Amino acid sequence: MPNPLTKDEQYREALRDFLLQHVSRTFALVIPLLPEELRPVVGNAYLLCRVTDTIEDDPALPLSEKTRLFGKFMSVLRGAVPPDDFSDDLYPKLASGTPEGEKGLIRNLDAVIRDTFRFSPEDQENLLECVAIMSRGMRHFQELAGRKCLSALRDLNDYCYYVAGVVGEMLTRLFCAHSGAIRARKTKLEACSVSFGQGLQMVNILKDVWKDLKNDGVCWLPEEIFRKHGYDLSKLAQESLDARYEAGILELTGIGAWHLDRGLEYVKAIPVKEKKIRQACLWTLSLSYLTLRRIVKNLRFTDGSQVKISRASVKRAYVLCAVASKSNFLLGFLFGFMRRGLPAVNAPDCTVNKGLGNEAVQA
Repeated sequence: MPNPLTKDEQYREALRDFLLQHVSRTFALVIPLLPEELRPVVGNAYLLCRVTDTIEDDPALPLSEKTRLFGKFMSVLRGAVPPDDFSDDLYPKLASGTPEGEKGLIRNLDAVIRDTFRFSPEDQENLLECVAIMSRGMRHFQELAGRKCLSALRDLNDYCYYVAGVVGEMLTRLFCAHSGAIRARKTKLEACSVSFGQGLQMVNILKDVWKDLKNDGVCWLPEEIFRKHGYDLSKLAQESLDARYEAGILELTGIGAWHLDRGLEYVKAIPVKEKKIRQACLWTLSLSYLTLRRIVKNLRFTDGSQVKISRASVKRAYVLCAVASKSNFLLGFLFGFMRRGLPAVNAPDCTVNKGLGNEAVQA
């Protein structure tokens, strides 16, 4: 039986849960599925990554200021700059439309960082490396924000790596540190970890294409894919959607499903006895598969709400994943059913440039 939490630990756990619920309802539901000893570090990791997201997404901050703040946040994580100094610097600069949850995270950053410094040196190094790589990549892609779309699939691969694939790598290291049985499968997990993150991120990009275009004036879809089908993505508008656009979206849906399939192989490589980790990963995968199916049924959707999966589907996926997590055979059966109707593609180009942004924000 685990030792009862001290009052300080109870406060840190309550604050972490509160912040997670206000910056991401999905992760606030997924993280409690993990083994108890992993929840604090994974929850903290997500909050740290969310700070970098807040800097990246703020439309009021010029690129030079974002670069400076990325670097300063890294100094906070190294213990060279007090967290409150960073918060007092960033908070007044946040755009008026910044979600209240993100404002609350910045205001409570001191407590979040103190939590970070309580983890083992190995876990701290994992978190630091993840945030450093993410910051470098985000800074690089902010330079492209003035363009309406990405040029090629390899640019999409790079973007997905820096905002999600690197998280898959970090989780793999945390899982391996948690369990010797998982560590024995490290090679297989590392081979699929980036695809696990990219599949989830590609679903978000497809689902949010109109929101990103409206709110930020950017499109994270690759022009190369649509050009093959005769559609000019630089002129993307709701009134210009046609069969050529549908063909581009359908191809990207197939590529996203291919990465999710690799994500499923990632979960299958985790020993069955680690059922909590498997269940947490499976639930996120299932929601992504179901969202892709919604997109395929409505390729000309013009609002994310039109492809949003129902609460009933979310609850049903939770129950089914809990049952299927006990057997790789059951996983194959369940996700074979979830994948029905999604296009199959040959293995896409998965090349990633992991050296982007080194000149701007040092790890």
